[in-house]
Amino acid sequence: MQYVNPFNTLSKTMQVTKSLLLTVILLGVSMFAQAQRDTTVEDENNTIIISELENTVETLTEQADETPDYSELVDDLLFYTENKINLNNPDYSQLINLFGLTDYQVYHLQQYLHVHGQMYSIYELSVIEGMDRETIFRLMKYADVYPIEKQQKLNLRNAFKYGKNRILMRYGQTLEKQQGYIDVSDEVLEKRPNAVYLGSPQSYLIKYTFNYNNRIRFGFTADKDAGEEFFKGSNKWGFDFYSLHLFVKDISIFKTIAVGDYHASFGQGLVISTNFSLYKPDNAVGIYKNPSGIRCYTSANEANFFRGVATTLDCKVMDLTLFYSCKKIDAVLSDTLSNEELYIETLYETGYHRTQGEMAKKNAIGQHIAGMHLERSMRIARIGATACYTYFEVPLNRNLSLYNGYEFNQQDNINASVDYRVLIKKTSMFGEIAMSKNLAIASINGMIFTIDPRFSLSILHRYYGRNYQALHANAFGENASNANEHGIFLGYKTILSKNFSWDGYIDYFRFKWLRYRIDAPSDGYEVQTKLSFKLNNQFSSYIRFRYKSKALNYATDYYNELTQTHRQSYRFHLVYSPFQQLTLKSRIDIINYKASDKTKFHQGYMIYQEIQWKIQRIPLTLIARIALFDTYSYDERIYTYESDVLYTFSSPFFYDKGSRIYLTGKVSITSHIDLWVKVAQTFYRNKNSIGSGLTYIDGNKKTEIRCQILLKF
Repeated sequence: MQYVNPFNTLSKTMQVTKSLLLTVILLGVSMFAQAQRDTTVEDENNTIIISELENTVETLTEQADETPDYSELVDDLLFYTENKINLNNPDYSQLINLFGLTDYQVYHLQQYLHVHGQMYSIYELSVIEGMDRETIFRLMKYADVYPIEKQQKLNLRNAFKYGKNRILMRYGQTLEKQQGYIDVSDEVLEKRPNAVYLGSPQSYLIKYTFNYNNRIRFGFTADKDAGEEFFKGSNKWGFDFYSLHLFVKDISIFKTIAVGDYHASFGQGLVISTNFSLYKPDNAVGIYKNPSGIRCYTSANEANFFRGVATTLDCKVMDLTLFYSCKKIDAVLSDTLSNEELYIETLYETGYHRTQGEMAKKNAIGQHIAGMHLERSMRIARIGATACYTYFEVPLNRNLSLYNGYEFNQQDNINASVDYRVLIKKTSMFGEIAMSKNLAIASINGMIFTIDPRFSLSILHRYYGRNYQALHANAFGENASNANEHGIFLGYKTILSKNFSWDGYIDYFRFKWLRYRIDAPSDGYEVQTKLSFKLNNQFSSYIRFRYKSKALNYATDYYNELTQTHRQSYRFHLVYSPFQQLTLKSRIDIINYKASDKTKFHQGYMIYQEIQWKIQRIPLTLIARIALFDTYSYDERIYTYESDVLYTFSSPFFYDKGSRIYLTGKVSITSHIDLWVKVAQTFYRNKNSIGSGLTYIDGNKKTEIRCQILLKF
């Protein structure tokens, strides 16, 4: 394995970096002279939540080339910052899903409460086996201990009296004029109907939510993307996308009731998992995917959710979940040669309806999904079974190529699976085995060994048949489709001292059939190691190295030859908070990429400096960043998380040569009104245009603006 010295790139920019860091530090100190020492509680909560999600968002964006929507997770975390979970009577699934506790930690928490009774102080967590320092500090932000109160019957009068309402309104726009918004003549439009966007360049979002103790939640979401029509044409009723949800918990035998739009997730995701999650974990031992069951859907993403009714029943010895979904989905429809029958040529999941061609795909067909999940929980084990039936009102007849010839291409499908989770002493075992209608098999099995509170190991094996078909699967893997993959993952995490932790993994994967741009069976592997240092609440840093090798076609004069690509990633990240109101973040990212064994490594880098400044007197929070990037090509692109308005997650990637600067501000006008503004500009110094097609900009800069207001009552 050939390595490239990353410091060759750094030497070219060292003077710029030193000057930049020195200027930023001096600027931060001078600004602090005007600041007060206290910050608002909500600002602190938002900062904590976003910092915890930052690595996860970046990792998922790198894996899927799309920015995830974690607004629902932020909703839950914000709820528990204001209504701390009672560790004497917790929702254990929330401890795993939201706060990252392992089965081993949850089991010993249950045992401690069973043997010693209720806790009197949250600091008792330190004597519970498996509870490390990092976990305790994370729980203290969202949990507390107080006497158990008998759960009262749901009273609608109290619910509407004490429930919390939120109305969020957001506006966004790219200021430079893109090709799709330039007027064209009627003659050109007649010949090329998709030559322009139908709507305006503004994007709008309105979201209303009601929450009463997480037991009653309802609301709606209305969304218009840039380029879509608004109160005219095909969207005479206003927005392009509407979503409604009603979610109720713990009423008699009904543990959950969902009406409208909702998520569903069971087992390890081999049959159903509509929640956003990592294909591979950012945490080297976080390989277990805890199923969330039925959850309300509050996102503006126009795909990957169910629309209908669902419920989970407490049947004493087991839980029974039933769900049904019926919604229109986007697709390209074509006639058969006989013109007697329609069929689906392509499924379309982007959610964009900006041109006549995209509008023709909107809500083209109906999709029906029905299923059930049975789950039996025991002291150290949990066993479940899932069945799901999917039906399209029009059959699929896609023009598949050789590499994807095993993908689903019929009118209906059936998936069934059995999943398990067992804790034996310090070993947690879990897995799921699934089958699709064509009798293809997929399975995933893993173990997490808590050898010592300071040292854990994980191992996971997955086998996904090349013809396994599950349209709503989202399990661990190198591919998003959970098919044609065989691999093994090994991870470790160790706490070296109170200041140092070290984790990493190696993942080997093999594909026994062809893939896109890979004309033969292939294999590859990925290695990551990360050393983290935390001195105190004021100073922390980490160094990360990642190496990935996978196959790709390499064109020759007569045929495609299979070759291995190599990607090396180096990162140094530092966070320093000299004062309570001031936080400085610095990062250096270096990418080395080799397209084949016959070419050489090419380099790319990004450095940035960020300032977060909080002023209690106003109260105002300002976040500013300047970043410099320089890459050889698109292959060396670098992803980085950006602070944004609440509920918006931005993790763009950059390549070519240029800079990126942005400013995000949040001000609490009153205790019930918050306002956010973000302005960002990307400047390229090596080209005179940006984008292509309808997103083409004649110029070397792109400026984006986003404004948001949140009303709470």
